[in-house]
Amino acid sequence: MHNFISQKHIEEASSVLGQACDTINRFRKKSSGIVDSLGRMLKKTDYDSYTEVELHAELCYAETLLLKAVLTLCEDETLVSFVKAGLKVRTCYQSFRECWSILQNRNWSQSEYKSDFESGVRMGVGTFNLMISLLPQRVMKLLEFIGFGGNRVSFHKHSRDQIVRKLNCRALDSLLLLLNCALSLSFSYSCLTGRKGNV
Repeated sequence: MHNFISQKHIEEASSVLGQACDTINRFRKKSSGIVDSLGRMLKKTDYDSYTEVELHAELCYAETLLLKAVLTLCEDETLVSFVKAGLKVRTCYQSFRECWSILQNRNWSQSEYKSDFESGVRMGVGTFNLMISLLPQRVMKLLEFIGFGGNRVSFHKHSRDQIVRKLNCRALDSLLLLLNCALSLSFSYSCLTGRKGNV
């Protein structure tokens, strides 16, 4: 499945993504440990206290975790790798869920960066759904039991939404991802069935 990527390149990419996470963590909202975690369970987080830099650091962190999860899935197909990927997918899911909460609950009237943040969140959520939906059916059933769901419809909805808006920084990325997905799935489907056609 991953014979087009050498182990050396996977290790280099993993190292770079680790450095990116370390750098991004310096800009994320600082939490005060257990006290802050308990406070989050008891009351709603005040997302209006986040600065623009902290908001975008949260989004960049979620996107980096998504890349790390994809890279771990490409690494090898052992059980240990699958468990590591599952943990990274869970962390990624929680991070995008936090970004979605920020998008829904923050007062954006004073911000000129809402469209950029929203485009990142929607593209990330859509890509996450696509990544989960492309896993084998047995793995999907396990993930659905744990509480993850992923479907291509959500990916297409979020991607088309970004392309229609055009006035955001990720419209082109969404278009390329949607096109790549359609072409590769169509190609794979025609190779598996021996016929040409749309997926």
